[in-house]
Amino acid sequence: MVWSPPPTNVIKLNVDVALSTNSASLAVVVRDDCGIFLSGWTKRILVTDPTIAEASAIAWGLEIAKEANYQKVIIEGDAKVCLDALSDDTSSYPWKIRTLCLNALDLTSLF
Repeated sequence: MVWSPPPTNVIKLNVDVALSTNSASLAVVVRDDCGIFLSGWTKRILVTDPTIAEASAIAWGLEIAKEANYQKVIIEGDAKVCLDALSDDTSSYPWKIRTLCLNALDLTSLF
């Protein structure tokens, strides 16, 4: 898959996760509609479940976007089940990421 810029006047958040034996490292990269790198963050959380880690990265990326006062945001990542949960019926996603998804959905209403 090749990265593509977001539409004009939209910020794209790319999120990803790397897992180790006892933790996960989350990453959020922010680019504008020209593909210019604006900022990036990483943090480690004590989670070993990949689905929970990916959902955490999405929720954290949206929190970052809120704090940065971004108006229009697209979030992109490689965790299909987590990204689908933001656009599907809330009863269709795994219970273990339910709270994270509900929090992320709440944040999406800001953009």
